[in-house]
Formats: sequence, C-alpha cells, structure tokens
Amino acid sequence: MSLIGGYGSDYRRAVLFQRLLKGDRARAFEASVGGDFEAFGKAERDILFAQGLAEDGFVVDIGCGAGRLAAQLKGHPRLRYLGIDVVPELLDFAREQAGRPDWRFEIVAQSEIPCEDNAATACVAFSLFTHLPDAACLDYLREMRRALAPGGVAIFSFLDPAVAAYDRMLKQDWRKKLLRRTLYAPNVGHSVDTIADWARRGVKTVVNLRGPAPSAALLLEEDACARAGVALVNFRVYSREAPTAETLGGLRALFGAMELPALMHCKSGADRVGLAATLYLFFMKGAPLDAAMGQLSLKYGHIRHGKTGVIDRALELYIDHARAVGAPLDDVDAFMAWAQSEAYDPAAIKRDFRATLIGGLLSDSILRRE
Repeated sequence: MSLIGGYGSDYRRAVLFQRLLKGDRARAFEASVGGDFEAFGKAERDILFAQGLAEDGFVVDIGCGAGRLAAQLKGHPRLRYLGIDVVPELLDFAREQAGRPDWRFEIVAQSEIPCEDNAATACVAFSLFTHLPDAACLDYLREMRRALAPGGVAIFSFLDPAVAAYDRMLKQDWRKKLLRRTLYAPNVGHSVDTIADWARRGVKTVVNLRGPAPSAALLLEEDACARAGVALVNFRVYSREAPTAETLGGLRALFGAMELPALMHCKSGADRVGLAATLYLFFMKGAPLDAAMGQLSLKYGHIRHGKTGVIDRALELYIDHARAVGAPLDDVDAFMAWAQSEAYDPAAIKRDFRATLIGGLLSDSILRRE
C-alpha cells in the first residue's frame, strides 16, 4: 500500500511545520515524533533486550522517525540496524543521531521492508500502527513475518491519544507498562497474553461483535485465539442502529450454538456488548426483557442519551407493545414475531431517534464510541 500520497505527505507537512514553529531543528524533529525523545528511546531499547535481542542481532525499525531508538542502540557496536520512514528529513536527522555509517536508513514509499527474507532478529514498529490505515498495518505484519528469521520477534505498540489512559501512562512509570510483547489501546484488540489468560480461566469462545472486517486487530486476535485453543466468532453488531430482525435472529442462533463459557467484546464493552448481554439473558436465561436491559446501563459505560441510545429505544418499543397487548416480557417467540413483522422498522427508529446535546457530546467527542 502506498504511503506517500496520503499519510506520508500529511506527516511530512506536520514535521516541517514543527521545524518552522520551533526554529531549532533538533527540538522540532524530536517533538515531531511525540513524547520524551530520550525516555521513549530508552524504553524501546529496554523492550528489545527484554525480548531477547542479542548484541549481534539485526533490528528493523519501521517508522524510525528522528531516530529515538537508533540513538539508544548506537552504543552496541555489533548490532546491525535498518531504519525506514516516509520523511526524508527525519531519516537524515536519525542518521546523524546514530553516527553509525554501517547502519542503513532508507525512505520507503510502500508498506514494505527493504531486507532479505528471514534476515531480521527483531522488527519493531513503535507507535506506528496507530497512525496507519488497517490495510497498511496488515501489509507490514506480513512483511515482518517475511523479514524475520526463525525465532525472531515482532514488537509493536499502540499509543492512542483518544484513550484516557494515554496521558496517565506518559506521566507515570510507563516504561514498566511497555515491557510486554505488545501494547494495545482498547480500540485495537487483545494481546496474546490476555487471550491466553482468558483460556486459563476456562473461556471456550470469544465473540467479536465488531464483525469480520479485515483489520490488524482481527488478524492478531485470530492468531491469539488459535494459539490458546479458543474459538473465535466474528458477528457484526451496530451500536448506532436499531438491531434488525436478522441481527436478533443471528444472535439467538449464536448463543444457542457457542461453547460456554464465552466472552463477548466490542470496542468499549458498553453498547454492542450491552445489547448482546441483554439479549443473552432474555433469549437463554429467561430474564424479562425490561430486567435484562440492566446490561445497557451507565454502570457499564452505556450512554442512552447519545446516539447509542437507539438500541434502548428499539427494545423499549417492544416492551411498550407487549404491555399494551398483555404479553409476558419473557416470551422470546413473541418478541421475535414482533421483530419480524411490519410493526418493527429499524430504519424508522434510527431516523426518528434524537440524542441529547450532552449525550451526543459525551459518546461522540469525549468517549469517541464507534
């Protein structure tokens, strides 16, 4: 995937703007890659050696930027290094920082690693995938697999400023937090270690309610579940739409077929998981629908006054209908018959639903829900 026309050009403009803004070249280029330049570089170096990097290893640094990792590795004389980036000015600065004429710093126009197969000891992409489209992330993951020697490690991190923990992590002893094989923001996925821990706790099935759309997160989750011996089911649920009859029927069938214990996740575990948990209690446990809707609660992060409240509205319409006709609220067949009838119009429910100003601000701008 080309990186020059879109992300690469935008990033280069941002870097050059920092140069113009700050005046001092070193300060500008160090600021352009974010965070404490020296401290981040040391943390990244520590991660590499904690994961078994040998003194004569070969490191591929994808998105090397201004060379914060290279500057911390330059004191290891037998180490080989390849740094790649899309901004030539940053590469020139990184080359100067390293002062290693035996090291390579190369510009790339595609999601590619310019090295031979099975050559690298470690491929790292620190805080890179956060900024790339999913297709480019997948390309780089495939390139890492190709470039790594047997026994090599791929290390990558996600630092998402939209996540509240981001600022806390940078202000606290975050080097310890980073010393793990992968670091994920909540909107990215679940690490191998997390899913392995779920398996040890007895989980047999993981249900991904974000659906099967190709992404780096899904690729990693599929691999982690396969390693842990956990079944992964991808089922798409929408948080800003009234669930269709097909979605309701699909979830009912899924719940009846999946091996238990199961764990369901989406991005935040509030809206799509809230709906699925509500329906699981209703479909499988005999809970009255109004009681089951306790899963769609502010307690779990669900904002019913934002656009995600359309879920509540859809279920409440049935509750109103059932009470009007005297139907019990735990009658699943009656609910499904209503959902499949002309009386239930998900598109109209979405069209007519109105979030409040504060609810919309909270769910869209602050929490940034999908």
